[in-house]
Amino acid sequence: MIEAGNPSPESSLRAGPGHGGLARLAQDLGTARDLLSVFRALRAYCEELTGSSLLFVSLLDADGRQRRCVYAWAEGEEVDTATLPPLDLTASSPHSRAILTGDAVVVENLQAVMATIPNAVPVGHDRDPRLTQVSIALPLAVLGRVIGGFEIQIREHADPWGCIPALRVAANLAAAAIDNVRMVAQERELRLAAEVSERRYRNAHEAERRAREEAEAALRERDEFLSVAAHELKTPVTSLRAGAQLILRRFGKGNDLDPVPLIRALRIIEHESDKLGRLVALLLDLTRLEAGRMRLDCQAIDLVAIARAVVERAQARTSLHELRLVAPTQAMVRADPLLLEQVLVNLVDNAIKYSPNGGSIRVNVQSEPEWLQLAVSDQGLGISPDKRARLFSRFYRAHDESYASGMGLGLFISDQIVKQHGGSLVAEFPPDGGTRMIVRLPACRGEIAEGTRI
Repeated sequence: MIEAGNPSPESSLRAGPGHGGLARLAQDLGTARDLLSVFRALRAYCEELTGSSLLFVSLLDADGRQRRCVYAWAEGEEVDTATLPPLDLTASSPHSRAILTGDAVVVENLQAVMATIPNAVPVGHDRDPRLTQVSIALPLAVLGRVIGGFEIQIREHADPWGCIPALRVAANLAAAAIDNVRMVAQERELRLAAEVSERRYRNAHEAERRAREEAEAALRERDEFLSVAAHELKTPVTSLRAGAQLILRRFGKGNDLDPVPLIRALRIIEHESDKLGRLVALLLDLTRLEAGRMRLDCQAIDLVAIARAVVERAQARTSLHELRLVAPTQAMVRADPLLLEQVLVNLVDNAIKYSPNGGSIRVNVQSEPEWLQLAVSDQGLGISPDKRARLFSRFYRAHDESYASGMGLGLFISDQIVKQHGGSLVAEFPPDGGTRMIVRLPACRGEIAEGTRI
């Protein structure tokens, strides 16, 4: 028999024994911070009040058409509800009827009713084969809004209606606790979402700021480079023009020509045209590097022979400096001879350029089983500690206040060339001053294929 509604006055008088447990239930629900704590507090109270052997709690989905079992307890053990399917609300189930009517439902011949419900899922029969006969189901409602329901099943009970008043209070307390836990969880989720959103905004803002600063720095770097490049190119062009004009004036007079000023003018033209050619070569190398079009023409070469030729040519151009080569008889390496010579020329030229007072410049070649090391040491200006980190950066000039600072491309291009050979270029700064540039290359590195792109 299924009955719903209010119990008789006589039955209501017998609800008194549950009042002490309600106080404990209210306290437990008031301190619950999650749904599982709410369900366990409700289960403990129902077991104490009715001697129930099974408890089911279900909550409605968002559109209120189905209920999902969120907590199940049978014969002293909690049941995994993840395997239980969502259930449609049908009037034949005591649980569903309590939710649909919003009132208590008592069934005293449960097994007969369950036999009429399609796809009913028995729970707990594997623990105790004795069948429950009494079911008490109540809705869970907050301010008149039904959010779910719970059902207790009892093997037998003399007066189930006598438990209804206390169970109604328990249902109201549990519904309020469930709603509170949900609101706290929603508030937490909203707060976390707001924090994530704010963090994303800050990250995006920071990324935008960094990108803007990098773009502005790149523009400043480009403008500075163009200004320096124009100056560097203008100087040899001016010298070339002056030398050519001097020669033209001498020839224009038609008198006997004095060879001394002519030779001086021709040497200026030779020197400045060589300088201009090296500047143009740097610009072309930079373009090839950025476009990925520079190629390595690798072959087995003697690093000592290249170093000796570079040192001899450099010594011929300066009388202030004494260049010295310290090297074994031979040191073979597999590399592009022109590019490797370009690296060494740049390092030696820098050593001369930034040693304005002259002094000793030492080129040292060391051969090891796996590596070759080439070092160029000077006793010149050195590099201040605050400028060393960007030494190999494109367009960076460590001596930008100096008239001889150049375009800031030599070390960048040299570093890239050495890296593409599988080696490294580092700078050391001895305590007694000056700079020591060290190139390390694999000895006869056979795995570099000819025609490898940089």
